Amino acid sequence: AMGRALERGRAGFGPYALEIRCSRIRGHYCGDPQVYRSKAELAEAVRNDPLARFRARVSEAGLLQRQEFDAIETEVLGEIEAAVAAGLAAASPDLAALTRDVYVRY
Repeated sequence: AMGRALERGRAGFGPYALEIRCSRIRGHYCGDPQVYRSKAELAEAVRNDPLARFRARVSEAGLLQRQEFDAIETEVLGEIEAAVAAGLAAASPDLAALTRDVYVRY
């Protein structure tokens, strides 16, 4: 499907929308007991983890080695940690900003 979308875009047919469905492996928040999901549903989500499947397919195709994936993962985790640290170090927004532009009044 992605290949067809790319072909259409490159041929000048404009934007193309893809709906990609995958399950969350983790809950909505840290410590979410996920009582709304069965153990079988969660096990299925873990079995079909799109990131793990991508990593396996790219590795099998010989496009990236394990060390390269690990380096990318380490770099991305570092970027996430830096972003979290920057957010925590930033000044809190003005409380009036909480309700500003909630209903798109510009």
